[in-house]
Amino acid sequence: IYAFRRQDGPLDDISTVIKLVNDGLICGVDFTGKESQNLPSKFSKMITKLEYENIPYTYHLGEQSGVEELMQLLKFNPNRIGHGLSIDEKTIDLILEKEIHIEVCLTSNIYARRMTLLQHPVKLLYTRGCSFSLNEDDSVFFNTNIIKEYALLKTIIPEVDLDKIYQDTLNASFSSLS
Repeated sequence: IYAFRRQDGPLDDISTVIKLVNDGLICGVDFTGKESQNLPSKFSKMITKLEYENIPYTYHLGEQSGVEELMQLLKFNPNRIGHGLSIDEKTIDLILEKEIHIEVCLTSNIYARRMTLLQHPVKLLYTRGCSFSLNEDDSVFFNTNIIKEYALLKTIIPEVDLDKIYQDTLNASFSSLS
């Protein structure tokens, strides 16, 4: 996956990305980096080209931004959203309709957003049947690993169907093996 740093500004020409995908060297694009001043509208031409070429992409959004920025992103069709902490009852229907996968990073989200585990939208995602995966983000910095992330999830959703999460994770991968 090509990790695209948003703070570097949009690419006017994505022909190299297209070639790398066509050559099998990468399987998608991940919009990473600072959210502030790097909202989806700034990258609309690039996103439109990726979607036209059927190149899957993840857009990290929600660690510092709110519902307005999420609605801006939902005008497009990302395959995955990284974090998505601003997902609420108003936006989840659109996420479900568009079949967007959410990459959840509980520990990172709690520290970065200064929220409690119970404030995290993961329970809403689960109860509404949204596709999501558990991930570790900055695991060394936050002293976490995937086992700790699953243990955290079990504290707020004791009845969680782990097989569904595993299947959602596989289905959302950009790999041809999924």
